[in-house]
Amino acid sequence: MKGGAAPTMFTSKVVARQFVAGTFFAYLFGGGLMFTRTIDFSHEHEWFLGVLFFASAALLLLPRFLHQTIRAFQTQVSEVSLARFEVLLTSAMFLSWMGSMGLYRAGIGYDSFVHFSTSVMAAFALSIPLAALMRTKRSQVFMTLVGLVILLGLFVEFGEWFGDVVVGTTMFGELGQPGDTYRDLVYDALGAVVGSALVVSRWSQS
Repeated sequence: MKGGAAPTMFTSKVVARQFVAGTFFAYLFGGGLMFTRTIDFSHEHEWFLGVLFFASAALLLLPRFLHQTIRAFQTQVSEVSLARFEVLLTSAMFLSWMGSMGLYRAGIGYDSFVHFSTSVMAAFALSIPLAALMRTKRSQVFMTLVGLVILLGLFVEFGEWFGDVVVGTTMFGELGQPGDTYRDLVYDALGAVVGSALVVSRWSQS
C-alpha cells in the first residue's frame, strides 16, 4: 500500500506549501520577538520560548528534508501525501502555539482540546509514512498508531516538565491546574484511539 493510498484530508500541494511556508516565517519572526523581548506573552524565561519557536520552524522543514534524502519515502510517499503530512504537522503545532498566546490561561479547556485534537491529527499524519511500510491487519495498524501517538504525547509531556523544572517556565497548561500531566495523557490517549479508529476505517476503503 503506497503513501498515496493513505487516508486523505488535503489535496492541494500549492496551498499546503504556502501554509507551511507562511507558518515557518511566522515562527522565525516570533522567535526573534521573544529573544528581543519586543512582545510579552506573560511567560517567564521568554528566551526559551524563542528557542521553541525556532525549533518549531526547523521541524516544519524536516518532513520534506527526509522525503528528499530517504529513497524509500521518495518512491512510496507521493508529493500529495507529503503535503498532507506537512499540513497536519503545521496545524497541530499552530493549535499548540495559539494556546501559548493566552488561550491556555483562559480557563476554557483549551489545553485538553489541543491534546485531543493534535493526537487525532498525529494519527492521520503517522498513517502516511506507515502506509508505505505496513501491509498488515487493520488491528495491527490500529495498535501501532495508538502506541506511537501516546509515545509522542509522553515526549511532549517530558518537554513541558523540562521547561518547568529545569528552565523555570510555566507550561503546565490550564490556569489553576499546575499538575495536569495525567489529564493531558488521558486526552492524548483518547485522541490517539479516536484518530487511529478513523484512520483504520478509511484505510479499508483505500
